[in-house]
Amino acid sequence: MDKLIKTIKSQKNIKNYRIYKTKSKNIVLGVKGEIIGGPYNPIQTSFSINGELQIEWNDKKISLINLTSSSFENPRETIKRAYETKISDKYQRIFIEPYKEKLIKTNQYSRNISNLINNKQDTLIQEIENLFNYERSIGIIKHESTIEASETYVELSNSKGLYLEDNFSSYGFASSWDEKLFFGYEERKSFSVKTYLTKLKFLAKLYKSINQQIKVKRFMTHNIKVILSPEITLDILNQFIFENLNGSFVANGMSRFTKQDFNKKKKLFADWFTLKINPLKVFTPGAYNFTQEGVLCKQTTFIDKGKMITPILNLKHASILKFNPTPTITEPYILSFCNTKELFDLKKYIKSCKEAIFVPYFLGLHTQNQMTGDYSLVSPYTIYIKDGKLMGRFKTIVRGNIFEDLNKDIELVKSETFPLPGICYNPKVIIE
Repeated sequence: MDKLIKTIKSQKNIKNYRIYKTKSKNIVLGVKGEIIGGPYNPIQTSFSINGELQIEWNDKKISLINLTSSSFENPRETIKRAYETKISDKYQRIFIEPYKEKLIKTNQYSRNISNLINNKQDTLIQEIENLFNYERSIGIIKHESTIEASETYVELSNSKGLYLEDNFSSYGFASSWDEKLFFGYEERKSFSVKTYLTKLKFLAKLYKSINQQIKVKRFMTHNIKVILSPEITLDILNQFIFENLNGSFVANGMSRFTKQDFNKKKKLFADWFTLKINPLKVFTPGAYNFTQEGVLCKQTTFIDKGKMITPILNLKHASILKFNPTPTITEPYILSFCNTKELFDLKKYIKSCKEAIFVPYFLGLHTQNQMTGDYSLVSPYTIYIKDGKLMGRFKTIVRGNIFEDLNKDIELVKSETFPLPGICYNPKVIIE
């Protein structure tokens, strides 16, 4: 980075610059089929350097390019490439001055991850074996899991004298059970897979039901209760809410929400819907202290009791819309979307249902119209619930409008395996 900065400072046609650099080292091991490691998922260690460079030239034009390790090794070629891609953009010419307030830096790094990557790689083999053996005990045939540890160092410097740095660690796993049920878990430090396996007992029951195909001709009730898994609930929020909150879309008229909606704090959702993030949670996956533009993070509310507060904004679109820049939404561990709404335990909630269906995931969610909110989604492994029991799986199509759905007094369920709740509501359900 010093080499690139020195070369930039030697250029007389550069007025301002910002460099964001990340250095990451990770180790990953997987199991596919019946083989741990092997030719498809061998234990691998990798090291990468990347980042972003923004330059304001003396002619007020702007360049914004991605950086790789070669970019830092060949600074003159990097600057030449940046010059060739410069454009006019008055809103992009923002470079943050050094902060007067003290950076609130929360710890997001564990040294035991570094030790795991460099010295204790055999631990990964033992942990993936623990997961593999558990999956085999409940009848999984097509094993496909990965376990990964990583450490990342980030550094930001600009021509105004701003300098920020931080480091992160991560440890977690992801698994697919016969491509029918998916789950994952992550922490900032290493943990015992055996300890976590106790939380998978209910998932094992769901998996058993998914493998029992049944025929359902009709429902006893006209509008059957639909329980969405916490994972698919987050995917729906991402497709329809987070995307529409994107500051670029709002500024360019490509969002369902308008600048006036936020200026007037227009109420577009039910009182229970409060969307906010806390990027400063200590030792929390997805938490971070500053953005790659140098904006310091803080707790941020985007929607408060159904009222629109702010889009998700980088410096450019904050300037265009005349709002303050915000952190972005990263992982579910720093996110919440409900306030005082009661959360029911998923297992107990299912036992209380006379008739309902449980949807672990949908197909084709990314193809739905995010601005209208209309959706028609296939659930190939819908689980039928009758008198509190998991009866088996069948195929359904679930239809509705998410903006109408989130304006209703729906119920929320929590599970042990995901940080956010799932929703329970009454859309239209078609049996296939």
